[in-house]
Amino acid sequence: MNHPNKKVYGLILSALLVLSLITASCSERIKDSRPRPNFILIVTDDQDADSLRFMPKTQRRVIEKGITFTNAYVTSSACAPSRGSILTGRYPRNTGITKKYQQLHGINEEKTIATILHKAGYRNILLGKYVNQYGKTHPKYIPKGWDEWHAMIDENKYYNYRINENGEIVQYGDAREDYITDVVSTKAAGFLDSADKEKPFFLFINTVAPHTPSTPAPEYNNEFNNIPISYSFEDDISDKPKWVQNFRMLNESLIRNYFGNSQKMEDLYRNRWRTLLSVDDMIDNIMSHLEKNGLLGNTYLFLVSDNGDGLTKHIPVSAKLSPYDEGIRVPFIAMGPSIQGNIQVDNLVSTVDILPTLADLAGVKSVDNVDGRSLVPLLTNSAQVSGWRESIFAELPHIDNTWPWKSTPPSYQLMRTQKFKYIEYETGEREYYDLVNDPNEMENLYNTLSPETQTNLSLELRKLAEGRQ
Repeated sequence: MNHPNKKVYGLILSALLVLSLITASCSERIKDSRPRPNFILIVTDDQDADSLRFMPKTQRRVIEKGITFTNAYVTSSACAPSRGSILTGRYPRNTGITKKYQQLHGINEEKTIATILHKAGYRNILLGKYVNQYGKTHPKYIPKGWDEWHAMIDENKYYNYRINENGEIVQYGDAREDYITDVVSTKAAGFLDSADKEKPFFLFINTVAPHTPSTPAPEYNNEFNNIPISYSFEDDISDKPKWVQNFRMLNESLIRNYFGNSQKMEDLYRNRWRTLLSVDDMIDNIMSHLEKNGLLGNTYLFLVSDNGDGLTKHIPVSAKLSPYDEGIRVPFIAMGPSIQGNIQVDNLVSTVDILPTLADLAGVKSVDNVDGRSLVPLLTNSAQVSGWRESIFAELPHIDNTWPWKSTPPSYQLMRTQKFKYIEYETGEREYYDLVNDPNEMENLYNTLSPETQTNLSLELRKLAEGRQ
């Protein structure tokens, strides 16, 4: 005979089991019902990290309320390879985008930031530049994953350009209202005013500024006239690779044209800063429309550049394409829910981290075949993060003959840590810099290293290039 207490206990256990399942189910529904965050990713073109100081509205509205990554680097100081990494979270060697002006038609479109977020239920909008020579052969081409597409066909123009607007080619002129940064700003504001609050969005904005020809909006033509510009170059470059040594010799007349005319050189850099004032206005406008439409509290905003273009001390022109910090170090700002304001983080971060970060914040469980890692631990509790990467990888896979200067850098790979930088060129040349005592990378110490250290550095670089950071 069954004991009556056993029946009671059985009923109680059954009831508790059912209750726990109901609670878990409700909890899961509550978790799923929470609104996923919106994302705005702004990528400037050729902006060096130090030029953020010329963007006062961005300082006030974004930087003071967010995180500044002071050690942020691109995967390549060339345009298309770097943008390919932002789109895929992978190194140029793994995207197949290995040329400065290569179009992105060869990229695996099933694994881009757009397709991943689109599958997660996001509405995706692209405004501005996509990549160099986009639309040259297929001007109406729209990559997968985009719900709205407003991409420039004529790159690096501030006026007189065309935009593929959802498959229709629209020509813009030389009127004041056609200034590209303001056009993009107006389109961004219009989207935010009409955004569906029930559906998360990813707004991807790519500016031309401050890329050459660095044409300022007319109201900013006379800004920064009183800010002095100083530049000096390394006298002894005998320790540098041949491309640096040859650069000065082969480009003597061009260098004299710039640096023999101080006004021309100063105008070149002041105009870069002046174009950033319009980007500053655009960011201010975006923030205002986020606030007006009740979107600010659930939106992450990221600001980064595709590569730096500072004035290097080794070659007396742009550091673009070079392995030096002026070419690979970029501004990287993040603000949004749960991010504390006015914080600087010196952990090493890379532009391959953008895709896994957005996927993580969007609730995508995993993203396969990426070389970066999610920055979410740094966004929420940077002081307590342990086991973060100790080095970043960058490369220049191949350069077609489109650079206006003679003696382009040969293909290279590099490893940068907080303390040193190691560079390997396809020519067999090597560079090693002690960044603690020589932050400007003036003295190449590679030949002073022991053979064992040289071998270990090369092995570590190979390992870094092949695996997730």
